Amino acid sequence: MPYQIVCGTGARRAAFLAIAIGAIAGFSFAQPALPEHTTIPVVFTHTLDSSKLKPGDSFELKTSQVISLGSGERIAKGSVVVGHVVQSGGSVLEFEFQEIHNQGRVIPVNLSLRALANFVQAYDTNMPNVPDEGSASSTTQVGGDEVYPGDKVYSSNGAEAGKANSDGVFAYLKGSQSDSGTACDASADLQPVGIFSASACGLYGLSHLTLDQSDAPGPVRIIRLSSDRKSVKVPGGSEALLEVVP
Repeated sequence: MPYQIVCGTGARRAAFLAIAIGAIAGFSFAQPALPEHTTIPVVFTHTLDSSKLKPGDSFELKTSQVISLGSGERIAKGSVVVGHVVQSGGSVLEFEFQEIHNQGRVIPVNLSLRALANFVQAYDTNMPNVPDEGSASSTTQVGGDEVYPGDKVYSSNGAEAGKANSDGVFAYLKGSQSDSGTACDASADLQPVGIFSASACGLYGLSHLTLDQSDAPGPVRIIRLSSDRKSVKVPGGSEALLEVVP
């Protein structure tokens, strides 16, 4: 009888194979959650507009550089970060992020917003500074850090803050607080920062917006933006630094 179960009809064998393949596929394409405090630099590929969004809508951002994890794994530049609208209407927009799609694998995440810069601020970080005679050229991050491509990152006071290579810009995050009261913590290890300085915290070049999470207890998963205009707009080309929270 056991022999008949294993080597029964073609239909039974097909069902067994389907179950086995499904189980393998489930394991292959699931990926563990990211370590807490890992930062995720992203770019808004389209404008977010609270007047055109409704709760339940999804949208996609893309990672702006390689994200190297302590395990030796990497999240590729251009990986999709999926966001979902929680509340939208008038001058308020609330959203959250729950997963990253990395080369066919889905990574579950909870993310808070550490820093957000409009597209003009983002563009300016690509403009080379005019070097002194005999000095290497550099660029300036949002928040003031200076990057020497393929070399080191320095804070505005000249202290070494991180490194830059072909994967992107990495820095030791500094504890800081934005003008609106958003608190950003420090890191003991290098984190990917994209266009942002190690101390970048809050909103840059978005004077009509406010990030309302200063009084939220514990790590913030739902990101709330409010505007002094009719609607909340985050223009396409803007960039953000997200951070993994529990």
